[in-house]
Amino acid sequence: MRLIPLPLLRLALAGLAATLVGVGLARFAYAPLITPMVEQGWFSATQTAWLGAANLLGYLIGALAGAPLARRFGPARVIRVNLILTTVALAACLWPWGFAWFALWRGVAGVGGAILMVVAVSEALSRTPAAQRPAVGAIIFSGIGIGVALSGIVLPGMADRHAAMGWAVLAGTALLATAISLRAWGRNRPGAHADPGQAKGHWRPGGQEGRTAILLLAACYCLVAVGYIPHTVFWVDYLAREVGMGLGQASAYWTLFGLGALMGALLAGSAARQHGFAPTLALTLGLMALATLLPSVWHFGPLLFASSLFIGATTPGMVVLVSGRLAELCPPGQQARLWGRLTAAFALAQGVAAWAHSALFGWANSYQPLLWLGGGALLLATLLAGYGLRRK
Repeated sequence: MRLIPLPLLRLALAGLAATLVGVGLARFAYAPLITPMVEQGWFSATQTAWLGAANLLGYLIGALAGAPLARRFGPARVIRVNLILTTVALAACLWPWGFAWFALWRGVAGVGGAILMVVAVSEALSRTPAAQRPAVGAIIFSGIGIGVALSGIVLPGMADRHAAMGWAVLAGTALLATAISLRAWGRNRPGAHADPGQAKGHWRPGGQEGRTAILLLAACYCLVAVGYIPHTVFWVDYLAREVGMGLGQASAYWTLFGLGALMGALLAGSAARQHGFAPTLALTLGLMALATLLPSVWHFGPLLFASSLFIGATTPGMVVLVSGRLAELCPPGQQARLWGRLTAAFALAQGVAAWAHSALFGWANSYQPLLWLGGGALLLATLLAGYGLRRK
């Protein structure tokens, strides 16, 4: 394994800070704060669901706005502004000043998080030579895993004492990451490390074949959004009430999910470096389908352990694989625009899927059909990825 040059390592760590603040903290770390906020009288359960929807709406808006803003104001400026804005949004949630106040700042956090995901990731990967992208991408997306791990391991105990303590942990972590990484985004010019021969306007692979490959990748990514819902929203309650574990034991499986997320980006980057992005993506999707479907009919402890750990690992790992595959299919000049569209499509698919899963649960009064729906979506994504691999 070749060592990453120091300038690229600095860029990768700055990208890690961006995904930590924008996605790991602003999005995923909200889930374990819901119960403390309800129990401590901040909001009702219904209101916390709408606050989650506000964040998702903001994420969709940010995903659409990221690339145009970067073209108009420059990537570095946009990244710095949204690092600060997202940190402020997390800090504003320390005070329960009503539903409208919280909805505003959860929405702002969603907008800032998506812009960081689109612009910071594209900017970092466009500066990175192709040979180094798996390693650099793995470091960048480890920020998501760190945020998920923090939410699963640290936040529950803090927030149980007082919900504001949980928000203080998130805001303080975001402030530290922002302060460390701000200068890095102004250090290099865009494209300083880009590969020769990948100048703007040169599509690779060419013509209709390249467009088809990207459409297949986008379809897979949207199906992953559907497949993630059972684990990222309903998994703990499924284990606690339907499997009969109780909340204490089921919460331990969320901790496993967080530990998997901590390792996922590095494992995905290592696998992609050894076997290529496209084959690793297809194999990972197939394993995700099994890890979602099998627990619906078999409540074997080691299987549930592996399912929690593996799906947790794919939370950042899948983003490594999809963004890396996209970087193979288009030149840096196109990447920010296309990655923004993929991120927006994922956000939209996730929102629709969350509504569909909730409606299905209301009809069936069981989580088992939800696991079937999620697993079926992942099986279809596996078939599409395999078809794309055959066309390679």
